Amino acid sequence: MRVFARDLRDIDDCKIRLQKIEELTIKMGELVEANQKAVEDHDSRLCALEHRPSMWWDKLLSAGVSAGVAALVSLIASVIVR
Repeated sequence: MRVFARDLRDIDDCKIRLQKIEELTIKMGELVEANQKAVEDHDSRLCALEHRPSMWWDKLLSAGVSAGVAALVSLIASVIVR
């Protein structure tokens, strides 16, 4: 009888450990999902950062074209006024 009580206690301990393992497994799954979302967020942020210099070149080119057009219009206006 004493052996059976010890066996039952060991079985109960195993059940408790199994339950803890199951809980940890669920938490690990949630961490993996959260990590995947963070990686996707970092990917989109990196794409935005990599795209930003090209936007600066576009702005610089646009400003240069605007300055050139303004200079051309000023030249034409000065020729007409003279």
